[in-house]
Amino acid sequence: MEKKWYIAITLWLAWTILYCLVNVFVHDSAFYSYETVLDSWFPFIPFFSLVYILMYFVIWFPIFELKDMKAYVYGFVSVIAFTLPFFLFFPSEIVRPEFVVTGFFTWLMNVLYTADFPHNLFPSTHVSLVMFSALVYNKKWYYAVFVLIALSTLFTKQHFVLDVMLGLIVGTFGYLVYEKFK
Repeated sequence: MEKKWYIAITLWLAWTILYCLVNVFVHDSAFYSYETVLDSWFPFIPFFSLVYILMYFVIWFPIFELKDMKAYVYGFVSVIAFTLPFFLFFPSEIVRPEFVVTGFFTWLMNVLYTADFPHNLFPSTHVSLVMFSALVYNKKWYYAVFVLIALSTLFTKQHFVLDVMLGLIVGTFGYLVYEKFK
């Protein structure tokens, strides 16, 4: 069990460092917008900031029940390796809504917006990593959590619909890598 904690922490640190480096690197770039008419169907709902944050915890659930960590690491790394070039070569940006902090959920939304630049959107790592984890974990309740997290990326205005769609594909790709090495 202790080894699994080390693996989870190492993966998280590597992902976070690379994500942040790319975010800083593209900060002054010319950005693409992947906004479509479908994005207007999803209103800004600060409550979903709580659901959005769940991703940082639930992606690690499968790691503690798996026997073959090597396959999981390969799948996880493939998801990250697939997303980073998109962030670098097709940088995107989202214009976030303005709001007033009036309670816990708007405060949490403000914390998210402050901690994370509005870049590194396409594809959504929230969706791709939770999709990958859901396929690996294969539990009904986890699929429900996945759907809520995917929706939260839209309701918090952290991602566009196209980011989510490509995130589904990338998460599935990560799962195929996992299956190949299992």
